[in-house]
Amino acid sequence: MKLNKHFKLSNYLNRLQFFRTPNFAAVLSFPNCKINLGLRIHRRRTDGYHGIESVFYPVPWCDALEIIPSEKFSFEHAAAATFSHAEPSHSHAEPSHSHAESSHSHAEFISASGIKGTGSRNKFGMTVHGIPKQVRHDSDKGVLVDSFADQNLCVKAYYLLQKEFHLKPVNIFLLKKIPLGSGLGGGSSDAWFTLQMLNELFELRLEEKKLFHYAALLGSDVPFFQKNIPMLVTGRGEEHDKINLDLSRYHITIVVPDVQVSTKWAYETFDSFRLRGKLEKKNHTATVDEIIQMPVKKWKQLLTNDFEEVVFKKFPLLKEIKDKLYASGAVYASMSGSGSAVYGIFKTPPEKLSFRQSFTVFNSPL
Repeated sequence: MKLNKHFKLSNYLNRLQFFRTPNFAAVLSFPNCKINLGLRIHRRRTDGYHGIESVFYPVPWCDALEIIPSEKFSFEHAAAATFSHAEPSHSHAEPSHSHAESSHSHAEFISASGIKGTGSRNKFGMTVHGIPKQVRHDSDKGVLVDSFADQNLCVKAYYLLQKEFHLKPVNIFLLKKIPLGSGLGGGSSDAWFTLQMLNELFELRLEEKKLFHYAALLGSDVPFFQKNIPMLVTGRGEEHDKINLDLSRYHITIVVPDVQVSTKWAYETFDSFRLRGKLEKKNHTATVDEIIQMPVKKWKQLLTNDFEEVVFKKFPLLKEIKDKLYASGAVYASMSGSGSAVYGIFKTPPEKLSFRQSFTVFNSPL
């Protein structure tokens, strides 16, 4: 497989929407998620982290993030569950059966600022990935919710730069579409895009190497979104090497059930199983990088996520989802990270694939 030189996802997502007039400025972006293609967990290192080996692949399931200068700092977010989606996905997972997201839905997103710099809440139309129709920024209708701001990576990213560059206050508004705690890296993506947006908004002129440094301080997965292209990820997750991988001919279905898996619990349980000899012995004859270069149809037998062995025992529902994706024609299916998202890669969009109403399902070409 060769690298797609016209990788549409990264070309689109890394382009910030920037609005500036003499009296107004705002930045808008759409942070995307990623999936893990394979995940091998090595023993805990002396620094307390585990060594890993995985391939991160960007996926066009996006949040929406806006930053506006303000008199005082504030952070607001809207939860995805508060919105309904009017268009069906490519599969037959209708909204009545699941929260289905379509990758090519036309959205009318109501910016907190409006794009004309008037401060009004005007609507503007654009085609984006995973944003529902008629999103409303109306606090009196219960859409905006308070968050644990000090724990949010967008907020941490702001204060990281504010401490060094004395940034003026801003309002950060996050429309959260990528499910939390799903193993899709949505929070890490939000953090990277916040760094990038603040760099542009305040004209800090930070070079890529410096931005990468700040990203690594926020989390191991955050630097991946700087390039937003397929990467072999090693070390504790901070070492990235570009790989030749193009899945643009394939379709992806991601299923996120109504369960959350703690990454801390997953690592601790994996270590416990390994210490007690309860893990299935695997004779790896090829590295993740070598397997990725093989035809996708061979991945099913060779490309594994080590977390599945322990997570599936506690959450058998996740294995049921994976089995269902294979039964529906997926050429490869896996849990992403430590879960709870499970995805299937298909040659064509799956038909008659439905899940429980409480599940969130995303369908898109890759």
